[in-house]
Amino acid sequence: MTIDWGDCFTRPVMIRKFAKRMAPAANALFAVGLSLLMLVGVSSAAMAQESGEVDRVEVGTSGDSAHLVFEFDRPLQREEAEKIRVRFARDIPFGVRQAPRVETLGCRNGLDRPDRNGVLSLQFTCLPSHGVVAWGYRLSPAVKATVVGPVREDGLRWWQNRTSRPKNSGHVESADYIFHGSMNPVFVNDVLDYQDFFTYRHNLGGGGTAKLTFAGSARLTY
Repeated sequence: MTIDWGDCFTRPVMIRKFAKRMAPAANALFAVGLSLLMLVGVSSAAMAQESGEVDRVEVGTSGDSAHLVFEFDRPLQREEAEKIRVRFARDIPFGVRQAPRVETLGCRNGLDRPDRNGVLSLQFTCLPSHGVVAWGYRLSPAVKATVVGPVREDGLRWWQNRTSRPKNSGHVESADYIFHGSMNPVFVNDVLDYQDFFTYRHNLGGGGTAKLTFAGSARLTY
C-alpha cells in the first residue's frame, strides 16, 4: 500500500479553505434565525396591545420608594388590568415620591414607615464603638392576599454615605414572615440608602409573577 503524503497535507488545507468560505453563510443563517425570533416576540406583544390586552400592571415607577409589578401568564383586558392597578395604587399612606425621602433616625429610637405594599421598621442602636440599624419588613394584608407559595427576598442592598456595603442575606419564606436584617457598622451623621427586592407568584387574573421593591434613606443622629 502506498501512502500519498502530499495528499495528507493538502486535504486539511482544503478543508480549512472550505470552512472559511462557508463561515459567512453560517453567520448569515444565524442572523436570520435570530431576527425571526425577535420578530415573533415583537409581533406577539404588538398583537396583545392591538387587541386591547396587557401582560403586566405597574404600580408606581422604578424610582418610587414603593414599587410593585404584576406580570401575567396570560394577557388581561385593559379594563381588568386597570382595576388591579387602581386597587393597589389608591392608598398611599405617606405620599410616595419619585426619590426616597431622607428620614431622621435617632440613637436608641425606631420608626415604622408604611408604604402601599407593607411596613418597614427601623431601629438604631448606639454601641460604644459604632452603631447598628436593624430593619424588618412585613407585607401588607392586601399584598399577602395575592401571594401563592413562598416569597423570595433578594436581600437588602445598602449604601453608607454613597459607598456600597455588603448585601444582606436573602430569605425564602411565607407571606406572613417578617423579613429582616441589619446595616452595620454605622455611625452618627451617616446617611444610609437602602433597597430590597421580592418576587412571588400571584393569583390575580390567570396568575403570574409579582415583583415588589421598597427603598428609602435615613440620616443617623444622636
